[in-house]
Amino acid sequence: MSRANKKILFYTLPHCIPCEEAKPIVSKFAQQHGLKVEEINSQENDKDADVAPTVCLVENGKKVKCIEGFVDAESFRRELSFLFSSYY
Repeated sequence: MSRANKKILFYTLPHCIPCEEAKPIVSKFAQQHGLKVEEINSQENDKDADVAPTVCLVENGKKVKCIEGFVDAESFRRELSFLFSSYY
């Protein structure tokens, strides 16, 4: 299946420091894998994510896998890589 059918949903909150720390990592990861990122304010869409930041891989409009939270940059990169490689 082509990457055109896949994207990343990135749930954030205003003034969320971990979200701001995760943002460039998510952007770089998406760029490296040819994926589009859709940033979503969790405050406005609280039914979609309980924790910010949350990153979900979406295929054909359906969430296939998500990771929640941010501990540190290296762990987050590792989680993203694992999430991507375990599904794709």
